Amino acid sequence: MSKTVQHTKFPLACVILLFLNGTISILRAESPAVDPIVWKGPATSPEFRFILDDDEYQKRFDAAWKEIGSLGILEASNTPFGGQKILNVSPGSPAESLGIRPGDVFTHFDGNIMWTEVAFESDADEGREIRIVTSQGIERTLQVPSGIIGIVRTSIWHPEMEYLRSKHRSPQWDQDVVIGLMMASRDPELAETCWARALAAGYIPDHRSAIFGTFIALYSGRPEVAADFAYPLREIEVDEAVHPMILCQVALANYKLHDALRLTERMTTVFSTEQVEELENLIAMHEKRSLEKRCVPPPSQRAELMYRDDIRDQVVASDEDKRSNFNVERLRKSPQFNLDPPTNYYDPLRFRPKLSGENYDCQILCRIKEPTQTSTRFTDRVSLSFFDLNFWENFDLYDHSSSCFLNAKVYFNGELVASVGDPYRSSPPIERKPSVLNRELRIRLVKVDGQGEIYIDGRRLLYVPVSDDIDNIGIYFASFGLNVDVLDFRIEELIERL
Repeated sequence: MSKTVQHTKFPLACVILLFLNGTISILRAESPAVDPIVWKGPATSPEFRFILDDDEYQKRFDAAWKEIGSLGILEASNTPFGGQKILNVSPGSPAESLGIRPGDVFTHFDGNIMWTEVAFESDADEGREIRIVTSQGIERTLQVPSGIIGIVRTSIWHPEMEYLRSKHRSPQWDQDVVIGLMMASRDPELAETCWARALAAGYIPDHRSAIFGTFIALYSGRPEVAADFAYPLREIEVDEAVHPMILCQVALANYKLHDALRLTERMTTVFSTEQVEELENLIAMHEKRSLEKRCVPPPSQRAELMYRDDIRDQVVASDEDKRSNFNVERLRKSPQFNLDPPTNYYDPLRFRPKLSGENYDCQILCRIKEPTQTSTRFTDRVSLSFFDLNFWENFDLYDHSSSCFLNAKVYFNGELVASVGDPYRSSPPIERKPSVLNRELRIRLVKVDGQGEIYIDGRRLLYVPVSDDIDNIGIYFASFGLNVDVLDFRIEELIERL
């Protein structure tokens, strides 16, 4: 039995991050005694575990530290804690005239941390005050005009830089905390062991340790434990160590819609009005149901007790797109095939069961081989969705959020999106992500009655209500700018046992 270090409760702020690695695991548990929308505190405080023995810990620690070099190198770095990193500046654009260059990082917008692009999309007439850290580490403040200024940007987050500039340091735990922060996505077993060692050495639990307790639990496929770490931190006061987008995702991975809504309403520079409205709709959908229909186990657990009918060879195309129909015929013949987007950038399959049903479990195992010649690198992704065929006329192969009620995306740069419609990113921006290139990736969507779940590599990223009126389900899978080998494609209708 692995040792543990208890993480005490405290009323401070917390967020986390998650990423891919692993296999699909189906959780087994008794039916919840309470409505899943209610977030109750844990009976005992969550714990960090000593997962690795001393020899394995030292082996992995040494390999990770070799990449870092030394604390001195990190401490001397001008890298900001996070923000919006500029990838490209259009010639002749307002951004170029302001002296903005690739590599600069926008860290604050009108005094608020620029965690996401939402703040930057403000259409305020008077423009925006943006704080910048240049690629040379020089801090600047600019008045940026409203509207499009001609940049391509991506979100970044460096929690280790925030820690190294904090007052909570000690030689007794510095190295373990830095490795625990930097390796959480790439090696969560090492990261959790590092945090357990840091706490054992005297690190006092705080918002930072809770962030990464949640982070690691999500990476390890334990969303309920992640919720336990996050529970005391629901009413967060944002600082540079706290990523509110991820705290929202913890709530959404556990059906805690009220908490997600309060967060999005409070932080208007991080979350959009569309996200707020979507959460309001989900809550209304859930609350109009009877208590009996609310208090049920998650779909993945209910699916274990249902009959499964493999319908892959019985699916039919749901539109007249020639490329999509060609791929649907390939799917009917074999669960293994290749998607290689041609000159028009995407390679889709859009289909439906031959006989309409209500409950489905769709799982895809694939390997991303390489970007194609039509790759843009910024939006390259694979996407798997359930959509409502009753609204198929609103469906667009490029932007299909209007008809989707469960939507999973994995981007080439490592970002995950799990959404109802299209608003919620599931991984915070961190540059030390495991690559998706040449690695097996597993995506699962499961719907039972009025609930749906999304799993990516065994991690539950979304657990939410879905409409009771959807009785005609379509399935959409596509590659955008990536050559993808599909190794297994399972589509099963779930049927209640009598």
